[in-house]
Amino acid sequence: MSRYTFCWLVISLVFLWSCSQANFGKMEPDALLETANSLFERGKITKALEAYQTFALNHPLHPQNALVQYRIAESYYQIEDYENAEFEYSELLRLYPDSPDIEEANFKLATCFCYRSLRPALDQEMTETALLKLRSFVADFPNSQYVPQAKELMKDMRNKLLEKKYLNANTYFDMRSYSAALMYLDEILAQPAPEALLAKSYLLKAECLIEKKEFSEAEQVLQKLQTEMPQFKPKRIEKLMRQAQAGS
Repeated sequence: MSRYTFCWLVISLVFLWSCSQANFGKMEPDALLETANSLFERGKITKALEAYQTFALNHPLHPQNALVQYRIAESYYQIEDYENAEFEYSELLRLYPDSPDIEEANFKLATCFCYRSLRPALDQEMTETALLKLRSFVADFPNSQYVPQAKELMKDMRNKLLEKKYLNANTYFDMRSYSAALMYLDEILAQPAPEALLAKSYLLKAECLIEKKEFSEAEQVLQKLQTEMPQFKPKRIEKLMRQAQAGS
């Protein structure tokens, strides 16, 4: 595509968007809201969002603005723009605390942070915030239909944070900071966690103890792993057990 063609395309899109905004802006409030609702219900979310935003801008004191604010948040949520959805749900809670959509808005606000949560190797600020928001939701709306989903998401967020702790432990192990690694591993092993994560945490803990020449403690850790999770039988257990027994 030539530079001229690209520029023409951009100008055309901006012009069409401006025309759309201008057309919405000329409509009477009730007609504009009806149009926005119709677009939303027919799945034309981006167009509906434009109409709702025009309505909110042009009619800030309209009695239907709580619904409009909710639909703006919902529109961003449906197009998976979770950062903007988070902001708009927060605005709904701040401006319209008596809205009939408060319960759903609180739940979806929490899930926005879940969707923005990064993989365990990266920063987990969003994961921690998501967990906090989900806990608050369950406490504030214990009878909500969304509580089972919220609890499942809480479990997912907790597991991600535990996986982050394991990665931290592994990093300290590679740095030969075995005491620091053990601190993270003990935190994992003190909580409910996926079996695979528990198993590799036991193994890494045993390795740390062997490196620290705490052989009998390492042997106890491996025996506990075999007792609690007999289905896990990697060859690594046998190797570590031999090292622990040889050092005892």
